[in-house]
Amino acid sequence: MVNIMKLSKLFNVEICKNPISIEFAEENPGKTAYITTTSYNNGIECFVDYPSQYNGGVITVSKDGGNGDAFYQKYPFCGNEKVMVLSPKQELNEKELLFYVYLINQNKY
Repeated sequence: MVNIMKLSKLFNVEICKNPISIEFAEENPGKTAYITTTSYNNGIECFVDYPSQYNGGVITVSKDGGNGDAFYQKYPFCGNEKVMVLSPKQELNEKELLFYVYLINQNKY
């Protein structure tokens, strides 16, 4: 028998608040990573001149577009409403978070 654990037992799950559009992000280059549903570049669509919404040390998962890719975000970022942020409920180091990213990506289908 397989034991299944819900991510919500380990992480606070939140949908990114979307203060900016992709058009704004592309027209205002800067230093803050803008996370979207892209499957490339760790989910980073571009870098924008806008304050970060989230600190690093979390996992992002695209919830739209059908890909469901998970990425570890080491640095502060902002994102759009098509991205979920998984913040650990207990302290996890980078290696542990990368392990969960691997597990999520293996189970996304």
